[in-house]
Amino acid sequence: MVHMMWNTGMAWGPWMWLVMGGGTVAFWAAVVLAVRWAFGGQSGRLASGREGRVVESARTPLPAEGPSRTPGPLEVLQDRLARGEIDVDEYTRTRTALIESDPMLGRDRTDAAPR
Repeated sequence: MVHMMWNTGMAWGPWMWLVMGGGTVAFWAAVVLAVRWAFGGQSGRLASGREGRVVESARTPLPAEGPSRTPGPLEVLQDRLARGEIDVDEYTRTRTALIESDPMLGRDRTDAAPR
């Protein structure tokens, strides 16, 4: 009859369970860090705006919009009047002050007084 020996002399004490558990945690931490690195998550957060960043979408202008340009000061002033942020008197005073400070603004297409 053959007798099988199950104990080879290496005892599995509590320290061995700690080593195995620590190795498992280290393995999964390495996997998580590798996935974050592979997908560019430098701060560890997804780029979904949860960290308060404003993500601007790239939008190509429609053909009817033409090339984009920054509105001039008189156009901004007219927009504020149209939105009701200022009244006609404030519009007139500010428009006059802008034109006096820069006469080239008077040649802008916004020369017409508001109606």
